[in-house]
Amino acid sequence: MFSCNFLAKQKISKRKLTPFLEFLEQRGLNDIQYFRHRSEYSVREVFLTIGMTIKEMILENVREAGIYGFLADDATDVAVVEQIVAFVSYINPPTSRQEVKFLFIEDVLNDPEADGASADVLLNVLTKQLDDSKLQLQNMMSIATDGASVMTGKRNGLAARLRYLNNLMISFHCVCHRLALSCIVANDEASYVFVVETILRQLGKFFENSPKKSSK
Repeated sequence: MFSCNFLAKQKISKRKLTPFLEFLEQRGLNDIQYFRHRSEYSVREVFLTIGMTIKEMILENVREAGIYGFLADDATDVAVVEQIVAFVSYINPPTSRQEVKFLFIEDVLNDPEADGASADVLLNVLTKQLDDSKLQLQNMMSIATDGASVMTGKRNGLAARLRYLNNLMISFHCVCHRLALSCIVANDEASYVFVVETILRQLGKFFENSPKKSSK
C-alpha cells in the first residue's frame, strides 16, 4: 500500500508499480516478494481502494465542518466524453484551515435517457454524488463554475436550480475563467499580447520537440 500511495503522490503511472517493487526488493526489502497481487486488475483494485479511503477521510472532515463550497467545471476527454469535474471547499476542523479537495469526476451522459449536458442532467449527477457522499445539499453555501449559460443561467442554469433547493447558496463565476475571457477581449485591443502569446507557444513547442527531450 505504501508503494502504491507513493507512486500516486508522485503522479507516476501505476504500470510502474511492479518495476518499483522489484527495485525495492533488490535493495534489501525481501518481504516484498510475498506480495503477489501484481496483475493489472489487482493493481487497479489497490489504487481504487486507496482512492476511496482518502475520499472517505476527506468527506468525514467535510461533514464535521458542517458547511462547504462546491466547485464544478465541465470537461471533454480524449474519447470526446462529456464529464463534470467537482471539488469541495471547506474548513478542515483539525487544522482550522480552508482546503480544496477533489471530489469526483462523472460522465454526465452516463444515463441513457440523457440527451445532452443540460442543467437537469448536471443537477441529477450532482445530487446523486452528494447523496452517495452523504453530504447535505442544504449545507452547500456556494458554488463556483465556469460561467457558461448551462451553469449560471438566470432561470434554467444549474446554479439557479440549486438555489431553488437551497436559497442560501451563493453562485460565483470562477475568477480564472473571468480572467481568460478578459484576455480574449484584450487580444482584440492589444495586438502585441497575441504576438507575445504566439512567441511563447512557439518556444514551448521548440523545447518540447528538442532532441534531448525526445531522447528521454
